[in-house]
Amino acid sequence: MVIAVFFDGDGTLWDFDAVMVGDSLAHDVEAAQRAGWRGIWLNRRGAVNESHTEPDAEISTLAELPNLIAGLADGTC
Repeated sequence: MVIAVFFDGDGTLWDFDAVMVGDSLAHDVEAAQRAGWRGIWLNRRGAVNESHTEPDAEISTLAELPNLIAGLADGTC
């Protein structure tokens, strides 16, 4: 599980206050979304999402996270 909060240089929060990255759709992604955060599914095994939870994004490795965060910040994701 990774929890991240992002601020601009002047100390203001980005448009999204926080993201939660985790491998459990129910415990990480859905819980984050219920808290008003974005939930990012870390799907290392390429599993099919058969739940009712729709993650805000999906990555297969943590190495993908910096580009995803940059896309969230500039609105391209």
